[in-house]
Amino acid sequence: MNISPLKNNLSNTHNHVAVLDIGSNSFHLTIVQINNKKLNIIHKSKYKVGLADGLVNTGLINPDAFSLGLETLKKVKVVLEHYPIKTVRVIATQALRCANNTNDFISQAQNVFPYPIEVIQGKEEARLIYKGVISQVYSEQVQLVIDIGGGSSEFVIGHGLEPKLLTSLNIGCVSFTNQFFADGQVSLENFNNAIQAASTEIKNIAQTYKQLGWDTCLGTSGSIESIFSVIEMMDKNKLVTLHNLETLMSQIIEFKSIDALQLGDINKERQHVFPAGLAILIAMFRTLTITQMQYSHADLGQGVAFEIIEKQD
Repeated sequence: MNISPLKNNLSNTHNHVAVLDIGSNSFHLTIVQINNKKLNIIHKSKYKVGLADGLVNTGLINPDAFSLGLETLKKVKVVLEHYPIKTVRVIATQALRCANNTNDFISQAQNVFPYPIEVIQGKEEARLIYKGVISQVYSEQVQLVIDIGGGSSEFVIGHGLEPKLLTSLNIGCVSFTNQFFADGQVSLENFNNAIQAASTEIKNIAQTYKQLGWDTCLGTSGSIESIFSVIEMMDKNKLVTLHNLETLMSQIIEFKSIDALQLGDINKERQHVFPAGLAILIAMFRTLTITQMQYSHADLGQGVAFEIIEKQD
């Protein structure tokens, strides 16, 4: 899915920064213009690739996703040529962190894409996600920031500009779809198995996070955004609470299959991983005793761009 430029007021000052986030489910391109040390987003694009499809079973990026990833890099290169870019940074996350053929992908990518691919570790991904959140809305409150990605989920507790606690766990909407919803059924059994598996991982960090505590909880990422939008579609006054998430799960189970889901404006690509994302979020609420979550439109790409601007000062 491509998103049109938000403010296409290009100039010849070459004060543009581009960030490509090579995620486990999608590639996200963000181009910003720097105005008085602030981010002005002029272009965002999202490309469904699915690097993590089947990865949990084989340890490899499958051939279709491998080829589509390279073709997507060619498309991104064309987009970048239309902007006066000063700096480009390319970040890869969970899929390329753990795939056994990552080196092959990066090697072939060098033949079609002129920018180096940097595979970052989970805690660094979490830190940059938090930086993206605070670049959008600065707050003096202690915040718990959660991101559900295709192959991993990140947890950050931060105060002001400083992240205090950073964690990345190998639970994601693509990998969990492959593990618990591969039959295409949205049964209570499949949900319970996914929730239990996610809860088992989250319990490893729960005590530390709850002891430190937080004032507000913010969610980012496509999975959480889609859950928010469906709950809002059900009732604009509804908040994202455990009760409402569990109610949504019960309603989804009534559809019996992923293909039969009716989720409003949620596209088919996001619909496919929606149950897994919902199961992971329910596990987070239960295990961390989260009472309510707000949504932040900020993302990893904005965090990387914000940091580039800081380093240029």
